[in-house]
Amino acid sequence: MVDPFLRKNSDEQVQPQAVPVASTQTQSATTTQGAPIQQPTAATPKQWVPKGKVLSLKTILFGCLGFFVILVGIGALVLYMMVQNPDQYSNIGLDRATIQILLQTFALLFFGVLFFLGFGLLLVNGYKFITVKNKPRLWYITLSLIGFVVLLFSIWTGAAVLNGISNLEVNRGVDASSLVVPYLVMKDGPTNILTNPGLALIAPASMIFQINGNLFTRQVIPMLWPVDVQSVTMTCGNGTTLVMKTDGSFDGSCTYFNKGDYPITLSVTHVNRQTTETLTNTYEMWLLSFVSEITVSVQDGEIVAGVGELVAGKAPRKITWDASAVFRDLGLPDYRIVWDMDGDGKNDAENVTDVTWIYNEPKLYSVVVRFPGINTFAYTFPLRIEQPDVPICILSATQIQWTNYRIQAQMTGRTAKIDAYNFSLLDVANSRAIVWKQQSSTNTIDYSFPGQGLYAIKLDFVTSDGRAGTCESQNIPVGQADFTVDYNIFYRGASDTSWTKVDDTTPVVFDGTTLTIQELPTIIQVRITDIQPISATANTALFFNGTAILASNDNVFELRVNKRNNNTISIVVDDPVRSAKAKQDITIVVDQAPVVGKLEIRPDTVGSDPFTVTFDASTTVLSDPTDEIVYFSWNFGDGVVKPNVSQSVIVHTYRYNYDTENGIFKPSVEILTKKWRSIVIRPSDDIIVKKTVDELVIRIDSHPTQIAKIGDTVSFTLDISGLPEKIVWDFGDGDTLEFPWRQGVSTSHVFTQNKEYSIKAIVTYENQPSVEGRIVLKVQ
Repeated sequence: MVDPFLRKNSDEQVQPQAVPVASTQTQSATTTQGAPIQQPTAATPKQWVPKGKVLSLKTILFGCLGFFVILVGIGALVLYMMVQNPDQYSNIGLDRATIQILLQTFALLFFGVLFFLGFGLLLVNGYKFITVKNKPRLWYITLSLIGFVVLLFSIWTGAAVLNGISNLEVNRGVDASSLVVPYLVMKDGPTNILTNPGLALIAPASMIFQINGNLFTRQVIPMLWPVDVQSVTMTCGNGTTLVMKTDGSFDGSCTYFNKGDYPITLSVTHVNRQTTETLTNTYEMWLLSFVSEITVSVQDGEIVAGVGELVAGKAPRKITWDASAVFRDLGLPDYRIVWDMDGDGKNDAENVTDVTWIYNEPKLYSVVVRFPGINTFAYTFPLRIEQPDVPICILSATQIQWTNYRIQAQMTGRTAKIDAYNFSLLDVANSRAIVWKQQSSTNTIDYSFPGQGLYAIKLDFVTSDGRAGTCESQNIPVGQADFTVDYNIFYRGASDTSWTKVDDTTPVVFDGTTLTIQELPTIIQVRITDIQPISATANTALFFNGTAILASNDNVFELRVNKRNNNTISIVVDDPVRSAKAKQDITIVVDQAPVVGKLEIRPDTVGSDPFTVTFDASTTVLSDPTDEIVYFSWNFGDGVVKPNVSQSVIVHTYRYNYDTENGIFKPSVEILTKKWRSIVIRPSDDIIVKKTVDELVIRIDSHPTQIAKIGDTVSFTLDISGLPEKIVWDFGDGDTLEFPWRQGVSTSHVFTQNKEYSIKAIVTYENQPSVEGRIVLKVQ
């Protein structure tokens, strides 16, 4: 059968030729019997080649390479997402440990293939580059570079990815202790209790909270993913629940009224996107521990917990605050406390643990209390006094003479007629027992108290429309057997010029009854600050060893202690009208030290760089007449030491350390005597050196009146000393110039607008602070 697709040429078909059968047989026979007979050679048919473009090897290679690059990109993207968000795969049953193993296996295979691909490209094309002759080599160079880049990428990136995978926290959970940031509401604003470990929590107190948004997004959400968060709430541990707002803060505050531990928890309510199930995850964060509390009590009422505040009832209210438990719970040695009962910024009581205060005005008060023995914070808590429906009464008791007092009720607020005033006397020291009652038609009565004690006056009244009201006075101390005398003691040596108050840090010690001094002579000064009760007929005197000492000022007495034994100070308050007398004796003990070190600093302990100080230890006293001072070893606290010198008075200049930003120095001097006695003296105040604040002067030489015209060339000059690092000019119109060293001391500038310019120059030095100067130029 003839192939119909064979062609003779491009235009006509090749016709098949018929060959007779007999002729063919004759030819075969003849060939067999004799010499071969040559037959005409037929033309060889041409093979058909299909029309169209044939793909070359290079095209196939480039296609494979592009497809491989796409696969590499997809694999790198998947690997990156898995490394960055491993928790997202927990919903398909993969924990973090399994994810880590899968990531490591995938990374090894992925970067292993890249490594061998790059190595193969580099090896094969490098070999061909060397061996191929008489052919272009650019193709082999390009493929070799691609192989080298792939090889380096696989090694460098693979190592980094494997290291990141190995550092995944397999057992990581939510760091609940940092998920919510707690703030204690103080007088000066909210204070983060996590960053202030010295801040003791004392109830009552209010706290506000803020979500740690970064931690919530990176830890909580990935563990719950894929979800839609519906709400976030926090329980305060005291029955209060707060809802998180869109800005990450919580709506409202938590108020704590008592000492104790309060567990704080966070709840996240969310809807799973795959199952549409609503779930709530709860995280236990920490125990909020209030170490102590200030007790609050209301006379004839009770304190209730409002929303973030204490509610004490209707005005007026007599409230007693007692902070004695704070000193016990925290083990404070000194009863130092400052009260501001109504938040007006004035100290209402100091160093008194329990304070009674009458709140007459209905409003929200901020009670402030500070404990200097704990920290410098001012604790505060809100107290609400509500509006009454009757007039507010304010009771006062004015002493007429001794136990005779005038009691008066003043009515404010609402206007109403009072039909009757019912006065009662309460014995505060005896469970507030009612001692006396009296009804009056007026608001003022005179009353004689039955005797010594602590009392309070209470008033009950009824208005003409039948409304009842009540109020109470401050506690009234009556008929005290003795006067209470408050005083301070100061001392100085015979050669000293200034007084030093006796306290816990001084060599002179006073324990309430005994005054211990270390040298003779010592001059003592007693300053009487207060005498209670106040009496116009009382006399105050001071006796030293039985001899009366005249006051050098109002209730200020000075005496000189010269001998070792039998020294006594007596403070006497005598009231002949009342026949009352109080006496307090102070015994003086001389515990003479072998060396009593004294150090005087002149002119002051605070100054500006450079600060020259004179140290004077010449007044140091030796109690042994056979001993003498041999050496003074000075340590100025700034690295300069002068050991074993004979100078008792020495001058030293301090410089502010700009490298360490330090200007506080603690000097000392060690005194050595001939008998090998020594003492180290340190001043009570540190040497403080402040940075030098220099003023840079700018002169306008061409226009000293500081007025120029548009287009004028204005010349400027600086008055500076020393060698600066650079000088920077800012002409106030957007143009600046910078000069090294002193090259910019003088410069000029042209101003093109009608306005007032503020010209600034900054001079920078290597070892001292920069100096800045300004001047104003008016251009018109």
